Amino acid sequence: SKWLEGWPVCPGAAIFVPDGRWKWIDGKLASARRVEENLPPGETLDPVRTVSAETAVLTFSVGGPDSAAFVIDAAGHPTVAPGTMLDYESQSFYTLQVYLSDGLDYDGQPDPGIDDTLLVTIRLVNVEEPGTVTVKPYRPVVGKPTTASLSDPDGKLYYSREPWQWQWSENLPSPEWEDIPGRRARSEVYTPVGEDEGRLLKARVAYRDGHGSGKSAESIPTGLVVSVASADSTAAAADFDGDGEVGFSDFFLFAEAFGGDDPRFDLDGNGVVDFSDFFLFADHFGQRQRSKLLAMAREMIGLPDGLQLQPNAPNPFNRGTVISYFLLAPGPVRLEIYNTLGQPVRRLVDEFQNAGRHQVYWDARDERGATVAAGVYLSRLRHPDGVKTRRLLFVK
Repeated sequence: SKWLEGWPVCPGAAIFVPDGRWKWIDGKLASARRVEENLPPGETLDPVRTVSAETAVLTFSVGGPDSAAFVIDAAGHPTVAPGTMLDYESQSFYTLQVYLSDGLDYDGQPDPGIDDTLLVTIRLVNVEEPGTVTVKPYRPVVGKPTTASLSDPDGKLYYSREPWQWQWSENLPSPEWEDIPGRRARSEVYTPVGEDEGRLLKARVAYRDGHGSGKSAESIPTGLVVSVASADSTAAAADFDGDGEVGFSDFFLFAEAFGGDDPRFDLDGNGVVDFSDFFLFADHFGQRQRSKLLAMAREMIGLPDGLQLQPNAPNPFNRGTVISYFLLAPGPVRLEIYNTLGQPVRRLVDEFQNAGRHQVYWDARDERGATVAAGVYLSRLRHPDGVKTRRLLFVK
């Protein structure tokens, strides 16, 4: 590279140029990158450096074992490929071969051959991520067990001696939470009693993970606890053909009525037969039947395919941004903003919502009302159907 500093590079001799981060591995020039996990598709990494003839038009391509996870643009920036989310717990190390060509041979004639090859190694930095507590069923029934479970992307979970605590609230629409008294509530399973009817429930857990101790997480609120009789009457309302059970024959009747205003199929009473009614109907299918039901609903009534968290708009933003999401099923929803250290910044949504498209505006302020510092943030959508995360960039 020093020799080339004082001499022009002839056509057909395009090369990668080392800097302080590069080294030789097995006779091949190698460049290292360290990036934080959760880098979303479309995000670029530092460019590769090259030297070539001034008249050359450089082209880049990638290969190697992890080439499907990255693309490279015309300026030599490796970019996270569409559909790829870099997750440390799934894969912490990536290897790419970057190929360089100026399209010419030494005589300046067209030549598509490769002029130089660079080995690029990408190591992910493990970012602390919050845990998620899920409670099932989402509409608890008196006398039937309700179970909480914890998942944490950082893995290596260790529980404290009495990790679980269940809470209840009857102050709607602004819940005020109280611990359910007694040791009967201090496990991952809680069976609602008569006095729980009409209340919301949620579960909290204390634990430590691969990043350290003192961790805690809580579920989003369940739907209102109902009695066995109420649960049975809801099932009777969904038995459209009157054969004593809710099945696929009832769905075909529902599909014919979808989009209309037939009160027999308007289970939520909003005046139209829509996705909200479908999900109330689907609640009466078992887990094995439910996947088949959802597949039929996608084909017959245009049901979207899965929980969706859309890219915020605008992004980057300097005053505020709109976050849109789609729920495949009604249920408790929590939408939160985190910084890249995994620390909560702002809770935007924490309530039970119907299926469909929802939007919320974030004004770039934290829970205290102060404007956050410029930088990268994560929006995280939690719902019984899963967890979705996207990256937001706030600039000043």
